[in-house]
Amino acid sequence: MATLEDDLGHHFREQTLLTRALTRRAFANEERQQGRHVEDQEVLCTLGDAVLKVVFVELMIRAHYPTPDAITREKKNLEREESLADVASQDLRLAHSAGA
Repeated sequence: MATLEDDLGHHFREQTLLTRALTRRAFANEERQQGRHVEDQEVLCTLGDAVLKVVFVELMIRAHYPTPDAITREKKNLEREESLADVASQDLRLAHSAGA
């Protein structure tokens, strides 16, 4: 986790939240079948998606997008996985960490 934190330039106080954020549902289910208590990222993903939408809309309002339809179209474009991956690889230097 230390390498990821170094790449992000942020060190997490709550290591359990970082572990949860990186734990896929399938892995957590396998662990639960073995009797271990493991929380997955699903709730955090839902929260993160909502936060991203708020940030996107705020930025578009500040950029004076002309209509709600224009905001909706641009928001959908920004939410595409490819768009977010581009931001992560360029701005957060995560491509190296992810093995890309």
